[in-house]
Amino acid sequence: MKIRLRQVGSSLVKENPRDWDLLLFIPDDVFSKLYLEPKRFLEEGKTGAWSSERWDWAKDCVEIGRTLANISNKNIDFKIFPESLEVI
Repeated sequence: MKIRLRQVGSSLVKENPRDWDLLLFIPDDVFSKLYLEPKRFLEEGKTGAWSSERWDWAKDCVEIGRTLANISNKNIDFKIFPESLEVI
């Protein structure tokens, strides 16, 4: 399984950023099994009409971010995305 972790945002250029933005890209089929199809994920993001699967995604992002923050002693903004959205 191919996964990719990207650091984005102000932490790339600021010496003391407010937070660290980390994006984890996982294969679309894995993302679909864990949460929902990438196309539906995008649509729910646009409309704001979130399904229970989208809320599960948000809860997992927050929980993983908290864990990383506790380990690193940094403010972490962590999100998981399907790999097909990495180009966006």
